[in-house]
Amino acid sequence: MAQVRLATFTRLEDCTPPELWLGLERPGIEDLTDLLSPHFELPFSKDLPFVIREHAGKFQYGVALGTRWIRR
Repeated sequence: MAQVRLATFTRLEDCTPPELWLGLERPGIEDLTDLLSPHFELPFSKDLPFVIREHAGKFQYGVALGTRWIRR
C-alpha cells in the first residue's frame, strides 16, 4: 500500500511539524498544486465548513479545504 503524507496550511507546530508546512508566507492551494501536479490532477476542490463545540457556551466555526487528487 502506498504511504500517504499529509501536509497542511496551518502554522501550528502542535498540528504539523514545520518540515511539512506548505508555502512561505501565505500558503494556499497554489502551493499544494505546484507540489502535486507533476504526478496528480486536481478534478475537485471545495470549502468544507465545520463547527467544533468546545462546551455548551462556546463553538468554533472553521472552513477546511477539501481536495480530490487523481494519480496521472
